[in-house]
Amino acid sequence: MGNSKQIFKTFGPLALTVILVASANVHAGPIEVVNATVGRLLQILQVSSEGTKARQMCSLVHAQVDNQTIGLDLLGRQFAKSDDVQGINQFMALVPSIIVSEFFETLSKVKSFEYDVINTLLPMGSTRVGVKTIVSGTPVVLTLSKSTLLIQDVSWNTLSLIKSRKRPIQAKLLEQSKRGVKSPVGEVAKSLVRSGELIRCN
Repeated sequence: MGNSKQIFKTFGPLALTVILVASANVHAGPIEVVNATVGRLLQILQVSSEGTKARQMCSLVHAQVDNQTIGLDLLGRQFAKSDDVQGINQFMALVPSIIVSEFFETLSKVKSFEYDVINTLLPMGSTRVGVKTIVSGTPVVLTLSKSTLLIQDVSWNTLSLIKSRKRPIQAKLLEQSKRGVKSPVGEVAKSLVRSGELIRCN
């Protein structure tokens, strides 16, 4: 099988949305899901209003990303299974915001709305599968859950979104824990909000 090339400059927003939704629903496989998701993302990037663009990216992340799994991965085993239940809930609610904020500035620099989806699945272990795309000339690999087809990681130039965000978050959690803070996860969640750096999705 060859590559699946899509060019969206010629489609109107409504027609494009119908095509993407139909593609995702009729062919429920990893490649088709990635095709529709990346296409939708590139459509969002063409929106002129930054506020509207951010809201639509948040909606896409809520719908297509495995925020639960990613949130637990960011916290790590030590803190995801801690007694800080309220703090964990606060942090998990911020996961879509963390993802959108990480990508927003980088994606906003995309000038070409042409992309290729490589029609070969990449092995990512027993529960995950990878799909490689070329977006504006840059290789991007999306990792999906085999069972839900929700996105669990995105890598570009071998840089994993989850690994790059996990390190500073883990460092902050360990710092709070060493200081004897009663709710280390909750305190980190609050610090993320106070930083003003998050594009809030909730």
